[in-house]
Amino acid sequence: IIQSELLDEDHKHAILHSSKDGSLWYALTAVPLRQDQTTNPWLWDAPPVKLDLTRAYPAFNAVNMSLANTDTSAYTKKIDLLQQPTALFQPPWNRDITLREIRTCEVLKRSHHPNVCYYRGVYVDKGLVIGLVFDRYDMTLRDMLYNGHAINIAKCIQDIKRGIEYIHSLALVHCDIKPENIFVDLQSHRFVVGDFDSVHCEGTTLTLKCGTQGWVPEDEDSNNTAKYDIDWYSLAMIQAWL
Repeated sequence: IIQSELLDEDHKHAILHSSKDGSLWYALTAVPLRQDQTTNPWLWDAPPVKLDLTRAYPAFNAVNMSLANTDTSAYTKKIDLLQQPTALFQPPWNRDITLREIRTCEVLKRSHHPNVCYYRGVYVDKGLVIGLVFDRYDMTLRDMLYNGHAINIAKCIQDIKRGIEYIHSLALVHCDIKPENIFVDLQSHRFVVGDFDSVHCEGTTLTLKCGTQGWVPEDEDSNNTAKYDIDWYSLAMIQAWL
Protein backbone atom coordinates (compact mmCIF):
# COMPACT_ATOMS: atom_id res chain seq x y z
CA ILE A 1 0.00 0.00 0.00
CA ILE A 2 1.56 3.29 -1.10
CA GLN A 3 -1.36 5.56 -0.22
CA SER A 4 -4.45 5.11 1.92
CA GLU A 5 -7.01 7.35 3.57
CA LEU A 6 -10.61 7.43 4.73
CA LEU A 7 -13.11 7.90 1.91
CA ASP A 8 -15.82 8.71 4.44
CA GLU A 9 -16.51 7.79 8.06
CA ASP A 10 -17.41 4.22 7.08
CA HIS A 11 -14.94 3.39 4.30
CA LYS A 12 -11.22 3.39 3.58
CA HIS A 13 -9.61 3.28 0.14
CA ALA A 14 -6.04 2.78 -0.99
CA ILE A 15 -3.60 2.69 -3.88
CA LEU A 16 -1.41 -0.41 -4.04
CA HIS A 17 1.84 -0.92 -5.95
CA SER A 18 2.84 -4.27 -7.41
CA SER A 19 6.53 -5.02 -6.90
CA LYS A 20 6.27 -7.62 -9.65
CA ASP A 21 5.38 -5.39 -12.61
CA GLY A 22 5.08 -1.85 -11.20
CA SER A 23 1.33 -1.71 -11.76
CA LEU A 24 -1.03 0.27 -9.51
CA TRP A 25 -4.26 -1.02 -8.02
CA TYR A 26 -7.24 0.57 -6.24
CA ALA A 27 -9.05 -1.09 -3.32
CA LEU A 28 -11.94 -0.13 -1.03
CA THR A 29 -13.29 -1.56 2.22
CA ALA A 30 -15.45 -0.78 5.22
CA VAL A 31 -13.83 0.28 8.48
CA PRO A 32 -12.76 -0.85 10.96
CA LEU A 33 -10.70 -3.53 9.21
CA ARG A 34 -10.64 -7.09 10.45
CA GLN A 35 -7.26 -8.38 11.60
CA ASP A 36 -6.78 -10.46 8.45
CA GLN A 37 -7.61 -7.47 6.23
CA THR A 38 -4.85 -5.27 7.66
CA THR A 39 -2.14 -7.22 5.83
CA ASN A 40 -4.12 -8.60 2.88
CA PRO A 41 -6.06 -6.10 0.72
CA TRP A 42 -7.39 -9.02 -1.34
CA LEU A 43 -9.72 -9.66 1.60
CA TRP A 44 -11.14 -6.14 1.45
CA ASP A 45 -14.83 -5.67 0.58
CA ALA A 46 -13.91 -4.39 -2.88
CA PRO A 47 -10.66 -6.23 -3.75
CA PRO A 48 -7.92 -4.46 -5.73
CA VAL A 49 -8.72 -3.37 -9.28
CA LYS A 50 -5.83 -2.71 -11.66
CA LEU A 51 -5.58 0.88 -12.86
CA ASP A 52 -4.98 2.00 -16.42
CA LEU A 53 -2.03 4.32 -15.80
CA THR A 54 -2.59 6.17 -19.08
CA ARG A 55 -5.90 7.36 -17.63
CA ALA A 56 -4.37 8.20 -14.27
CA TYR A 57 -1.31 10.10 -15.53
CA PRO A 58 -0.74 12.23 -18.66
CA ALA A 59 1.85 11.14 -21.20
CA PHE A 60 4.91 13.40 -21.32
CA ASN A 61 5.03 15.64 -24.39
CA ALA A 62 8.32 17.49 -24.85
CA VAL A 63 6.68 19.94 -27.27
CA ASN A 64 4.39 21.56 -24.71
CA MET A 65 5.74 20.39 -21.34
CA SER A 66 8.87 21.56 -19.52
CA LEU A 67 10.96 18.80 -17.96
CA ALA A 68 11.96 19.87 -14.46
CA ASN A 69 15.37 19.76 -12.84
CA THR A 70 14.89 18.89 -9.18
CA ASP A 71 17.07 19.71 -6.19
CA THR A 72 16.58 20.41 -2.50
CA SER A 73 15.02 23.79 -3.29
CA ALA A 74 12.24 22.11 -5.28
CA TYR A 75 8.90 20.72 -4.20
CA THR A 76 7.29 17.96 -6.25
CA LYS A 77 3.52 17.90 -6.13
CA LYS A 78 2.79 14.22 -6.68
CA ILE A 79 -0.53 13.51 -8.36
CA ASP A 80 -3.01 12.41 -5.69
CA LEU A 81 -4.91 9.48 -7.17
CA LEU A 82 -7.28 9.28 -4.18
CA GLN A 83 -8.36 12.91 -4.40
CA GLN A 84 -11.05 12.10 -6.96
CA PRO A 85 -11.29 8.29 -7.12
CA THR A 86 -14.16 8.26 -9.61
CA ALA A 87 -11.77 9.87 -12.11
CA LEU A 88 -9.75 6.64 -12.06
CA PHE A 89 -12.58 4.65 -13.62
CA GLN A 90 -14.69 7.04 -15.67
CA PRO A 91 -14.25 10.34 -17.50
CA PRO A 92 -13.27 13.00 -16.88
CA TRP A 93 -10.10 11.05 -16.20
CA ASN A 94 -7.60 12.01 -13.51
CA ARG A 95 -5.07 12.76 -16.26
CA ASP A 96 -7.40 15.45 -17.67
CA ILE A 97 -7.27 17.41 -14.42
CA THR A 98 -3.47 17.21 -14.44
CA LEU A 99 -3.22 18.16 -18.12
CA ARG A 100 -5.21 21.32 -17.47
CA GLU A 101 -2.92 22.21 -14.57
CA ILE A 102 0.16 21.65 -16.74
CA ARG A 103 -1.24 23.91 -19.48
CA THR A 104 -1.90 26.60 -16.88
CA CYS A 105 1.56 26.30 -15.36
CA GLU A 106 3.28 26.46 -18.74
CA VAL A 107 1.49 29.77 -19.39
CA LEU A 108 2.49 31.11 -15.96
CA LYS A 109 6.09 30.03 -16.52
CA ARG A 110 6.53 32.31 -19.55
CA SER A 111 6.76 35.43 -17.38
CA HIS A 112 7.27 34.75 -13.69
CA HIS A 113 5.58 36.91 -11.07
CA PRO A 114 7.01 37.10 -7.51
CA ASN A 115 3.59 36.51 -5.96
CA VAL A 116 2.81 33.38 -7.98
CA CYS A 117 4.35 30.02 -7.10
CA TYR A 118 7.17 29.32 -9.56
CA TYR A 119 6.65 26.24 -11.73
CA ARG A 120 9.81 24.41 -12.84
CA GLY A 121 8.25 21.70 -14.99
CA VAL A 122 7.00 18.14 -14.79
CA TYR A 123 8.42 15.03 -13.14
CA VAL A 124 8.32 12.02 -15.45
CA ASP A 125 8.56 8.28 -14.84
CA LYS A 126 8.43 5.78 -17.71
CA GLY A 127 7.00 8.38 -20.05
CA LEU A 128 4.17 9.45 -17.73
CA VAL A 129 3.88 12.70 -15.77
CA ILE A 130 3.54 11.71 -12.12
CA GLY A 131 4.23 15.10 -10.55
CA LEU A 132 4.61 18.83 -11.07
CA VAL A 133 7.69 20.58 -9.68
CA PHE A 134 7.64 24.01 -8.04
CA ASP A 135 9.91 26.18 -5.92
CA ARG A 136 9.75 25.12 -2.29
CA TYR A 137 8.29 27.52 0.27
CA ASP A 138 8.39 27.35 4.06
CA MET A 139 4.72 26.79 4.80
CA THR A 140 1.17 27.70 3.88
CA LEU A 141 -0.70 30.73 5.17
CA ARG A 142 -2.88 28.38 7.24
CA ASP A 143 0.21 26.82 8.85
CA MET A 144 1.70 30.25 9.44
CA LEU A 145 -1.34 31.38 11.40
CA TYR A 146 -1.81 28.16 13.37
CA ASN A 147 1.90 27.92 14.22
CA GLY A 148 1.77 31.35 15.82
CA HIS A 149 3.93 33.31 13.36
CA ALA A 150 3.38 37.05 13.20
CA ILE A 151 1.58 38.00 10.00
CA ASN A 152 1.66 41.42 8.39
CA ILE A 153 -1.95 41.20 7.25
CA ALA A 154 -1.80 44.26 5.00
CA LYS A 155 1.25 42.90 3.13
CA CYS A 156 -0.26 39.42 2.98
CA ILE A 157 -3.46 40.68 1.35
CA GLN A 158 -1.49 42.96 -0.99
CA ASP A 159 0.77 40.10 -2.13
CA ILE A 160 -2.17 37.79 -2.77
CA LYS A 161 -3.96 40.60 -4.63
CA ARG A 162 -0.93 41.11 -6.88
CA GLY A 163 -0.72 37.39 -7.58
CA ILE A 164 -4.40 37.26 -8.49
CA GLU A 165 -4.08 40.34 -10.71
CA TYR A 166 -1.23 38.69 -12.61
CA ILE A 167 -3.24 35.49 -13.11
CA HIS A 168 -6.21 37.56 -14.31
CA SER A 169 -3.96 39.47 -16.73
CA LEU A 170 -3.51 36.14 -18.53
CA ALA A 171 -7.31 35.73 -18.80
CA LEU A 172 -7.23 32.98 -16.16
CA VAL A 173 -9.27 32.54 -12.97
CA HIS A 174 -7.64 30.63 -10.09
CA CYS A 175 -10.99 29.39 -8.68
CA ASP A 176 -9.51 28.00 -5.44
CA ILE A 177 -7.92 30.83 -3.46
CA LYS A 178 -7.75 29.71 0.19
CA PRO A 179 -5.15 29.72 3.02
CA GLU A 180 -3.84 26.25 2.08
CA ASN A 181 -3.06 27.52 -1.43
CA ILE A 182 -1.11 30.59 -0.30
CA PHE A 183 2.56 29.80 0.33
CA VAL A 184 5.01 31.79 2.43
CA ASP A 185 8.72 32.61 2.23
CA LEU A 186 9.43 33.46 5.86
CA GLN A 187 12.77 35.18 5.26
CA SER A 188 11.34 37.73 2.85
CA HIS A 189 7.83 37.57 4.34
CA ARG A 190 6.56 37.05 0.80
CA PHE A 191 3.21 35.44 0.04
CA VAL A 192 2.59 33.59 -3.22
CA VAL A 193 -0.49 32.08 -4.85
CA GLY A 194 -0.12 28.39 -5.69
CA ASP A 195 -1.93 25.14 -6.53
CA PHE A 196 -3.29 25.54 -10.04
CA ASP A 197 -5.40 22.42 -10.59
CA SER A 198 -8.66 24.41 -10.44
CA VAL A 199 -7.62 27.22 -12.79
CA HIS A 200 -10.02 27.96 -15.67
CA CYS A 201 -9.91 30.31 -18.62
CA GLU A 202 -12.11 33.29 -17.85
CA GLY A 203 -15.66 32.86 -19.12
CA THR A 204 -15.53 29.07 -19.46
CA THR A 205 -17.83 26.59 -17.70
CA LEU A 206 -16.56 25.29 -14.36
CA THR A 207 -15.52 21.66 -14.92
CA LEU A 208 -13.25 18.86 -13.66
CA LYS A 209 -12.16 20.45 -10.37
CA CYS A 210 -13.01 23.86 -9.02
CA GLY A 211 -12.97 25.54 -5.66
CA THR A 212 -13.37 24.59 -2.02
CA GLN A 213 -16.72 25.03 -0.35
CA GLY A 214 -16.74 28.00 1.98
CA TRP A 215 -13.92 29.81 0.20
CA VAL A 216 -15.59 30.33 -3.19
CA PRO A 217 -19.13 31.39 -4.14
CA GLU A 218 -21.75 28.72 -4.73
CA ASP A 219 -21.87 27.59 -8.37
CA GLU A 220 -25.31 29.11 -8.88
CA ASP A 221 -24.00 32.49 -7.71
CA SER A 222 -21.44 32.48 -10.53
CA ASN A 223 -23.74 30.82 -13.10
CA ASN A 224 -21.27 27.90 -13.06
CA THR A 225 -18.87 30.13 -15.00
CA ALA A 226 -15.24 31.06 -14.30
CA LYS A 227 -15.36 34.74 -13.41
CA TYR A 228 -12.74 37.03 -11.91
CA ASP A 229 -15.20 37.80 -9.10
CA ILE A 230 -14.68 34.26 -7.78
CA ASP A 231 -11.09 35.07 -6.81
CA TRP A 232 -11.99 38.45 -5.31
CA TYR A 233 -14.67 36.76 -3.21
CA SER A 234 -12.05 34.29 -1.97
CA LEU A 235 -9.60 37.07 -1.13
CA ALA A 236 -12.29 38.82 0.92
CA MET A 237 -12.88 35.54 2.77
CA ILE A 238 -9.16 35.23 3.56
CA GLN A 239 -9.07 38.82 4.82
CA ALA A 240 -12.03 38.11 7.11
CA TRP A 241 -10.40 34.84 8.28
CA LEU A 242 -7.16 36.63 9.18
